[in-house]
Amino acid sequence: AQTSASTPSPAKLPPRSSSGGSAHAQSFVGRSQSTRPSNSPFKRAVATVQPVVNAPSSTNPFSLDEMRAAHLRSAAPLHIVPPPHDFQVPRTFLRLAYGGSDQQWVQQITAEKNPSGAFSRRLVFPKVELNPAMPTVPGEAGLIFSSRHDILFDPPWSVFHRVGGPSSSKKKGPVVWKYLGDYECVLVGQMTGEQFSALTEEVKRQWAQALLDTKRFEVYVAMRARIALRLAGKIPPKGVHDEDLDHDIVRDEIKAIQRGNGRSVREDEIIAAFSRGDEGIDIIRLVCVKYDHLFADHMRDRLATYPAMLAEHDRKKANGEVKSRHGRSKAKKQAESVSGRLPTRKRSHHNEEEEEEDQACLQDFEVHAGPHDDFAMPGVQSNGDDLNMRGPFITIPARPRRSTRTEGPMLDIDSDDNFEGPEW
Repeated sequence: AQTSASTPSPAKLPPRSSSGGSAHAQSFVGRSQSTRPSNSPFKRAVATVQPVVNAPSSTNPFSLDEMRAAHLRSAAPLHIVPPPHDFQVPRTFLRLAYGGSDQQWVQQITAEKNPSGAFSRRLVFPKVELNPAMPTVPGEAGLIFSSRHDILFDPPWSVFHRVGGPSSSKKKGPVVWKYLGDYECVLVGQMTGEQFSALTEEVKRQWAQALLDTKRFEVYVAMRARIALRLAGKIPPKGVHDEDLDHDIVRDEIKAIQRGNGRSVREDEIIAAFSRGDEGIDIIRLVCVKYDHLFADHMRDRLATYPAMLAEHDRKKANGEVKSRHGRSKAKKQAESVSGRLPTRKRSHHNEEEEEEDQACLQDFEVHAGPHDDFAMPGVQSNGDDLNMRGPFITIPARPRRSTRTEGPMLDIDSDDNFEGPEW
């Protein structure tokens, strides 16, 4: 059988089939209509806080286990029949087999290369160092921490869990990824200071280092900017006269950070700011609605040809037949260099060294989105306040914004090229 059936599970929600899912999962048919996001990177949208049945309504969960219990109380794991095969794939294999990049957090398999049918497949690759409550086995529900909202749109998302080779370690080792299923992603809250404080020291350090290292993604650069400005006394503490916050000062600091001359801030100061609740990372719930056996079997079968795929790719690369991100083969670029022809493509203001540093340290924040998609809840108008949403459950509009990006074929990008990330 290519699809899974489900069996009743005591003391849990009604089971869902991994082939079609519940009625909730069936609502994924078709793309969502558009709504207009906020244009200000400094205003958080007002969200309606609603308690979920049997969820704590008067207190916020502090520990990671309590967070899981509160936000996943209504999320039953998907019973997968037949059981999924136990195999993992390198991201280079996914790139060679299905196209795209092996560096970005969010990826897409175009309809032409999707073995399950003529529709685009969206993939996400969370890192466990930043997401200790993420799902780790097929069908399992979980939480990821992200203030970028790409995975809230165009469900479902094929989620992969990394096995081996932790980026927090200097040790070299094989890094492979396990397909967990297709997931619905819903924003359920924002992390409070108490919740951040309850995380392990290593997770807190990873988040602080991520904010220090990135210069690309404004939602996180803005967090660092506000932290630095509060430390310098340039803007008021969180919650004190927020309506008087000078957005021009924050904007100038964001630009300074992106140029590499922002105000100095230490890792421990960022951790302290998150622990006070000065800044908060959004919490997104992942619920498995389907396990695609066709996709999984296709990956497993093609994995046997991976050595041959690598050899063919190396041959093409040596002959200059592999396209770069700019859409030109290396041989063509060399010919242009000899002839004196210059590429007309406008380059980013970031230099290549900064781009590679961003790419290496913060793959989890890589997205295909506009520059201001991070700063407002989808489909909700901002009231101009910079709110720190404290409630554990947040209502997401039923008609989120449609992505404006085209779904053309993706280039075959080498991980050792000077990859610059997505264009804004």
